[in-house]
Amino acid sequence: MADAPRPPRLSDATRHDDATLLARAVPAVEGRRIAVVGDVILDCYRSDGGRSHCFPGGAGVIAGHLRRLGAQPVLVTQLANDGNARQLRRGLDDLGIEVHAVPTDAAQPVRTRRVQGHRITATPRQELIESPPPVTTGRIAGAITERRLDLDAVIFADFGHGTVTPELLDGVLPILRPSTPVLTGDVSGPRASLLAMRKFDLLTPTERELRRLSPSPSPLTPLDALGRRLVTELDLKHLLVTRDASGCVRYSSNGTKREQPSLASMYQTRVFDEVGAGDALLAAATLGLCSGLGIRSSVRLGQIAAAAAIAQIGNAAMGWERLHRVIAPQATSAASYPAQAASMPAA
Repeated sequence: MADAPRPPRLSDATRHDDATLLARAVPAVEGRRIAVVGDVILDCYRSDGGRSHCFPGGAGVIAGHLRRLGAQPVLVTQLANDGNARQLRRGLDDLGIEVHAVPTDAAQPVRTRRVQGHRITATPRQELIESPPPVTTGRIAGAITERRLDLDAVIFADFGHGTVTPELLDGVLPILRPSTPVLTGDVSGPRASLLAMRKFDLLTPTERELRRLSPSPSPLTPLDALGRRLVTELDLKHLLVTRDASGCVRYSSNGTKREQPSLASMYQTRVFDEVGAGDALLAAATLGLCSGLGIRSSVRLGQIAAAAAIAQIGNAAMGWERLHRVIAPQATSAASYPAQAASMPAA
């Protein structure tokens, strides 16, 4: 069997460039007003001893990353009337996130993972059973459009639980696009609305999601063909496709393709928990774009955030200190959870 390809060797110049990028980004992103539209999921981790740590996941952790990196996010989502939703609301309030919550009769989505040493196993994911009623979609649309003139960017994070639907996107995108400097998005799950995300500045699906949701789902279709076709059909500026441990590929509207090596591999980041890497990438890359950093620097910033996310157990919001730790690693322990973890509410 052939040896796996080694990641490119990091030079001192590369480390210096990444450190310089972080230094530029800190003041540039401060106070950016960004709406995050999507499903909030309670992410819970159960250890062998029975103790649980829970975090606002889904669109909640994207807003959390933005807040801890200095932005002013507003989260537009659905919240149920149950203990899990109340736990989520407390976690979002602790992060200082402005929340516009549309009530839903559905149960609040929960993802549970069991932590056994350094091994994490997930329970089957809950999926949306029914689409939300038109009145719910209308309230979500109203909350977005009312704020549109005060926003530097809008992120649509569709996790398949009904906050983001094709009907919502068809209704709000023609209103948002003329006044919103940056539109970005990501999808997760078979019910996601990737093909309704038109005229976006950046979409960040994984290769698996792209193949599952694209018009040509054949596993034999080359990734380049899928990527370029989606950029053309959805009129995207940029499409960034994550290819697991091998990094990303960026396709742009001008026809260019750029390979983005895995920074986690290049910096030899120890992988403790892959959950939330895509959320961190999307949050940081969006911040870069709406702060004038350009697509190359914005994607690089997102990759640093993704590398930082997998180096911790628990899908917690991260500040600049975590991103700097990727560039200048320090001794860390996987035994402790981030300070934002909260105890799981009683059933």
